[in-house]
Amino acid sequence: MIAIDNGGRTDCTVWGDILTAVARSRGVAGTVIHGCCRDTTRIMELGYPVFSVSSYMKSGKNRARFIGAQRPIHLSGTLVQPGDLLVGDDSGVLCIPAGAAARVLEIAKRIEAMEGTILKELADGVPLREARKRHNYNQFSFQKS
Repeated sequence: MIAIDNGGRTDCTVWGDILTAVARSRGVAGTVIHGCCRDTTRIMELGYPVFSVSSYMKSGKNRARFIGAQRPIHLSGTLVQPGDLLVGDDSGVLCIPAGAAARVLEIAKRIEAMEGTILKELADGVPLREARKRHNYNQFSFQKS
């Protein structure tokens, strides 16, 4: 995964289809940008995941500069350390501290199981309020069960 902090800038990009092609050829899982990317149609055609603040057509060439690799950065106010996990989908991106991955996975599995059960009950005609109550949905805690 590549993470780029361009300070949330929307006046120039730091990623496009050429970098996407190179990253994809090297087996990179995806890119997260606190800023803009361009060439979004081509990037989507390549099937490469890019998460950015926005898209824009102007290149960052001579407007953005490389400072370093494997350094802490801020993405939309979140400190991301080398080794942290970045997980994204159509809803956004989460930063999981490297040492918390197992615990976050455990919690995510509990949430997924509970919500799956609630969805099944809804399909069977159980009212939402009742399904949530049955599974203590509104009292769900991230503490160990």
